[in-house]
Amino acid sequence: MHLREMKQMKNTNSAGDDETLDDGIDEETAFAFVPIAAVAGEYKAADCIAFVPGNVPVLMKMVATSELALCVSGEVLTKVAIAAVERTRRMRQKQFAQEGRFVHFPPIDRKT
Repeated sequence: MHLREMKQMKNTNSAGDDETLDDGIDEETAFAFVPIAAVAGEYKAADCIAFVPGNVPVLMKMVATSELALCVSGEVLTKVAIAAVERTRRMRQKQFAQEGRFVHFPPIDRKT
């Protein structure tokens, strides 16, 4: 059985900057399951399992067959939740702007 923990990943797009990935997702929303004993910089992309909708069935099957055990800390779970809320806000703001409406969402305090 392989043990992996979820971590927030620092990625760069093909342009070499780290503001957004090529798929348009902010780098702050990139999460992956990495080997739990590995230190940042010691593992390769091939060692990681991206936390994306398409991988959820694969992860579920691996956990169900005891091939994989996953660990998610409260800190990372909070980051995932904040990233989801922020992404939804950006999508809604873009939708409202296309409709000619302006909606201001209050800021999220990441420390509370």
